[in-house]
Amino acid sequence: RRAASALRPVSTEAGPRTMMISSAFTPMASGIGGVIIGTSAAANMLGNGRITGISGILSGTLFTSGLDSAWKAAFLGGMLSSAAAQTVYFPEYFGTLKINPAMSAAAGLLVGFGTQMGSGCTSGHG
Repeated sequence: RRAASALRPVSTEAGPRTMMISSAFTPMASGIGGVIIGTSAAANMLGNGRITGISGILSGTLFTSGLDSAWKAAFLGGMLSSAAAQTVYFPEYFGTLKINPAMSAAAGLLVGFGTQMGSGCTSGHG
């Protein structure tokens, strides 16, 4: 875990917010995380013949049924449960940024729609 001294408050023109951002770069942890993500994406491609793209997995869960939908729902469940576990076990990494949940949901849906409309993500994984 990062030391508390590595965290600093963020300020904007509107005034200070309570979100904390780490200024410490951790190459070992970042490298390990990248290897885990890359390994899971490669395993999905080799094992299922599928590209690990979140917008495609989400839309496939919502608009299809059967076995193809089951692994996608499990994948999304794992993502959501790991995020929930991180907020419980490492709350110091998450600030208390006040956001409008409806606006945040709308922004996420628009990004996902744009990704689908553009035939995939521009990050290079599909």
